[in-house]
Amino acid sequence: MKRIEQFLSGEIDITEFVNTLKVNPDLKEVVKHLIPREAITDHNHVLWQTISYSGYERDDFDCLKHIQRICRFDGSIGDNLNLFGSIQSVYCALNPSFRYTTKYEDAFGLYLDSVQDCFDGPVL
Repeated sequence: MKRIEQFLSGEIDITEFVNTLKVNPDLKEVVKHLIPREAITDHNHVLWQTISYSGYERDDFDCLKHIQRICRFDGSIGDNLNLFGSIQSVYCALNPSFRYTTKYEDAFGLYLDSVQDCFDGPVL
């Protein structure tokens, strides 16, 4: 859990987290089992108030499998946000007082603000 908390707090960046995830079987197991057993059988569990039960059910409640299905691990701003958001949304529901970095949301927001002028014209 320490590595996940370092990633979610911004102590380590996403590249370091992904590289560790690729080679560290212990981290893979922790990520795989982020969904607690009691949440799997309880549709009213606090976890499902913010994320989709059916989305994780499709992946057998395997958080790593879910992430691998929705992320390309290409280092793009959007993909980084998907990876961060997937882990953060599960962890946040179980640890609501943990302090998360906003680095990935901020980068994606800046990207959207920047490309809007290129595609839609200036915002008036």
